[in-house]
Amino acid sequence: MFMYLINDDMTHEIVIHKPLNVREQKFVNLRLTSDSAAEAARLAGYTTNPASQASRLLRRARVKNAIREARTKLAEDYCIDRNLIVEKLIDAYYKSDNIRDQIRAVREIGLICGLYRSPR
Repeated sequence: MFMYLINDDMTHEIVIHKPLNVREQKFVNLRLTSDSAAEAARLAGYTTNPASQASRLLRRARVKNAIREARTKLAEDYCIDRNLIVEKLIDAYYKSDNIRDQIRAVREIGLICGLYRSPR
């Protein structure tokens, strides 16, 4: 696995070969299903200030790559892509009589289409 850093108009190749440790792997697995990174860190065993630990973990290239690869694999396994998600959200929008649900659907479609960033 390779990562390229651009620094002072020069490209440096860094080989990332260190595997995830047990807690990092647990964090990656939990991050896929938890509501927040802090919750995933706490459940993975990072008990001292889990929010700070989660932030630190998410800055590690090998952890970010593992999360990205796991999400990609899940999407491939379930045949999910952006088009399918947008179609389902549009269906939900038209089927809903609740204005809040309709607004949520429109907001999600905007995020998926890259019209704006999440306020999180």
